[in-house]
Amino acid sequence: MESGVLFKAATDYMSLVLRFLKERRDITDLAEEMFNSIEEIEMEASFPEQQSTGGATIIAAKVVLPSCSPESRLALIPVYHQALDMLNSYDKLPSFTWMSVRPLFHQYLDSIPNDTPGATQHLTLLIKIFDVMSRSFKVRDDFFSYRHILSAGRVITITLEIIKNVDRDVALRKLALEVLSRIVRQCPPDSAPVISILISGILGGLLRVTKGSTVNADLLENTIALFRDAIVLVFGDKAVKFDRSKLDLSTFPAEMHSLFDSRTAEWEKEAVAVINDYIRDLLGSYMIHRVNNVKRAACEMLCQVQGECSQVFGNTLHGCVLSMYTNLRYDEYECFQELAISSLTLIKDQNVIERYFYRELETISRRMPVQTRNGHGERALNVLSAVLSGLGEAVTLMCATESDTIEQLLRCIADCVVIDKKLLQITSEGVSETIEKELRKFKLLYNQSHQSVRHVCKVLVNLGKFEVIHMVHNLMKEETASRRATYHLLLAYMLSAMERNESSADEPIILMLAEYLVHDTNRACVYYLKEDENPYGQDFDNDWSTCIECLSCTNVALCMKFVGGAANRSHITINSLCTILNQTNSRTWVVAESAQFALMVLADNEKEVMINVHEMLRVYSSYILNTVSLACASSEDYHLAPLLLNAYLRYAEIDDQFEQCRIIVEKMLYALDSNEQKYTISLLQAIRTFMLALNKQYADHQPIVPPEDSEDQKYMPTPQHILTEKILLRTKHMLTSPHLPVRLTTLAILRECLVLVQYYDDALLPMIHQNWYGIMTIVKEKEPTSLTSAYELIIEMAEKSGTFVHGKVLNEFWPEVEGYLIRCLKKENDVHTADYRLVVKVIDRLPDLIAHSGITKQEADRTAFKFLNAAIEDQRTFTSFSQTQKTKIEQYFKDLMQVLPYKFEGEVVRGFGRGGKELGCPTANMDDTVVNGLPEKLAVGVYFGTATLDGKTYSMAMSIGWNPQYQNEKKTMEVHLIDYSGGDFYGRRLNGVILGFIREMKSFSSLDELKEAIAKDIEVAKRGTCEKFGKL
Repeated sequence: MESGVLFKAATDYMSLVLRFLKERRDITDLAEEMFNSIEEIEMEASFPEQQSTGGATIIAAKVVLPSCSPESRLALIPVYHQALDMLNSYDKLPSFTWMSVRPLFHQYLDSIPNDTPGATQHLTLLIKIFDVMSRSFKVRDDFFSYRHILSAGRVITITLEIIKNVDRDVALRKLALEVLSRIVRQCPPDSAPVISILISGILGGLLRVTKGSTVNADLLENTIALFRDAIVLVFGDKAVKFDRSKLDLSTFPAEMHSLFDSRTAEWEKEAVAVINDYIRDLLGSYMIHRVNNVKRAACEMLCQVQGECSQVFGNTLHGCVLSMYTNLRYDEYECFQELAISSLTLIKDQNVIERYFYRELETISRRMPVQTRNGHGERALNVLSAVLSGLGEAVTLMCATESDTIEQLLRCIADCVVIDKKLLQITSEGVSETIEKELRKFKLLYNQSHQSVRHVCKVLVNLGKFEVIHMVHNLMKEETASRRATYHLLLAYMLSAMERNESSADEPIILMLAEYLVHDTNRACVYYLKEDENPYGQDFDNDWSTCIECLSCTNVALCMKFVGGAANRSHITINSLCTILNQTNSRTWVVAESAQFALMVLADNEKEVMINVHEMLRVYSSYILNTVSLACASSEDYHLAPLLLNAYLRYAEIDDQFEQCRIIVEKMLYALDSNEQKYTISLLQAIRTFMLALNKQYADHQPIVPPEDSEDQKYMPTPQHILTEKILLRTKHMLTSPHLPVRLTTLAILRECLVLVQYYDDALLPMIHQNWYGIMTIVKEKEPTSLTSAYELIIEMAEKSGTFVHGKVLNEFWPEVEGYLIRCLKKENDVHTADYRLVVKVIDRLPDLIAHSGITKQEADRTAFKFLNAAIEDQRTFTSFSQTQKTKIEQYFKDLMQVLPYKFEGEVVRGFGRGGKELGCPTANMDDTVVNGLPEKLAVGVYFGTATLDGKTYSMAMSIGWNPQYQNEKKTMEVHLIDYSGGDFYGRRLNGVILGFIREMKSFSSLDELKEAIAKDIEVAKRGTCEKFGKL
């Protein structure tokens, strides 16, 4: 492109614009055409030509704009933006000064329209002019000179009017603030005296912008930041100050002389005082503003003014700085905490800091309780934390001397931190994982914050060390229950905040505190022992003792991390551990949960050598069990023994401590025997827990196999079997206790004992027989809860002893409960009643009862099926379930018939000798291996079949079971060989085949009646064999 084309096009268009204006024609389309044409050829022109064209367009504004209407000015704004872009820097044109730009600038500044779109375009153009000025140092310096101060003043006046006008759009007000900020932020340091002449108007106007409750947050933030920059620009320690002696007043208009004359030292003093008030005003409104950016802007403004204008403001802002520190030192946001810490370094005189904080400490002690009850307790505690941090070592000294000031302060904190006991037991969230979560269970009144309490306690203990803990301990002893609960909470936060180190090990203050807490907790524990009438009930009274017990457990555990010396470790640690274990038995669930958390804390204290609570208790097992043993023999602490054993065995295993546990259990059995023990249920529950642990430790426990050379080949009991037999013998009378919980617990003990001796028949069967009376006593009472437990126990007896209880179930248990169960069927049962649960349990377990006790099809027809049919015919709640269970039982009997024929082979052994002598029907008793190998589904009763001896086959009648006529305690299998005439054949091998069932076992009223039944059985056996094989 030829040189000058761009310039010529621009000047031609400007000539057209002037002609259109002169003819009063609309220039909108022409301005758009000019913009587009220039844009097309602009990039082809050289850079100098672009600058010349841009400069010419700007200069022409002096001629063009005065004739323009508001609409024409708006139409030309894109053209001037284009011109400023081409110019890029005013300094590129040597002859260019501020006077060259001034007409364009003022035409748009002075004619800002009221409508937002138009005003936005005007302000955007002004910002563009300032942007180009920022790259034009010569023009910039010219603008910020005294000669053009009125231009700057005009900008300040017009933009502040827009910014302060709350009726204008927020976006427009922000744009006006951006224009105003260019006056401050683009001012070169040497021109600061020029702005100082206008500073009062700038700061006063900006302050008025911040007033009002609905000021936009972004506008506030930017206004405060500009307020700060203006102060630093004019009053900064490095700022160039106004010097009237350097001015030649003759070069300025007379009306400006008064501006210069007023800038005296007195003016600066008054200005600083006014600005000081402005700053206090801003801080009072926005230092705790809800919007963090506004809050941060206010605080940074103070810090920067104090840091960069200290020579001017001196110590006048120290109070503001210290106030900011106290309010923000423990703010919830870390950025403000860091700002507060750094602000304190701005004050060099430490005496000023100490005097301020001492005054604040006195003021806080008076005002904090009132502030807390007005809902400002969180802020008050944070301020207190900041004041204490500011005082630093002075607090350490006051705590070391047990100063009245610190004592008063602790009492004041206790007034402000009040636990809301009503909210303590609302819902359980399980055992806490952290100390913070545990302590937050204790909701605080007056909207007080746990975080603030934690902060103030951490500061106190970091400065006051163990001495402040000692002071809290002493205060706690003499206070009411509610206040003691508060001191416990404060102690917990203090102990958790202290770091463990070599110097803190075995600190006497901590040792005394731990002993006090252990003693106090153990003293309270007696009131929460389980009573026989109501051991399972929960205490829901929200009293202060509940809070104290919870926190005591936590504090005891926290104290233990400071116990490290061997001399104190065993005594204090064991006492503390036992105390916490005892509290895991508490009737109040929130206390029990706190005790469980405390155990976790204790284990964590020992994490270098232990990994969990179980491992910790294993390490201390001998010490704990020794404590239990001593408590058993104590006239004062006997009540703690079962609680402690119960708690210990819930978390630990017996391991190699069986002998010690055995001694303890025997002592507890003695307590039961003596009838002097008030709390029977606690003893029984401890014994039950012991049996649970024993079964876990010795699962599938077998008796001792006799040596091969022993004359008596009977299996021998282990120490565990012997102890279990003692427990069964000495607790069986508790089955007849008048207290339901005692009966239920004894049934549970019996169940666990049977599990341990299940493989030792010499203990299992006698124990079932001896406890049957007590079980039937429970059954006869028809109390549904205990009856349900007894029913389940009977099934377990049948499962473990085979058909030993067959006759007892048919002749004693079922006749006793059948009528009651049928009556329960006919009730309008609610699903939550004990009767309903009993019937459901009976129906559910009937198939197990029949299978394990060996009930035959005929016996089931007159017992179980009779009951199930009644439930089905009732056509109500249990119909469908009963039909399902009946189907299961019928399938069981079908499967049972598939067991026969059953073959067996074994050695004939000596029996009781009653068959031939008393009954005239000699029998051969099969050895135990044959009896034990019988199919589970083969019910007790009388069978027929064939047997082979010495190669000859005979018809046989055979009984399997316990022979109810003679009440045998051992299951037997007795074979009678029909038409056998030889002598006895002990020790010889007999093999046979069971072919069919004759009848179930039953007792007879006389020996003759029994003989008659045996004769009939032999006849049935002959017929049955003949039907199968013909005459043998």
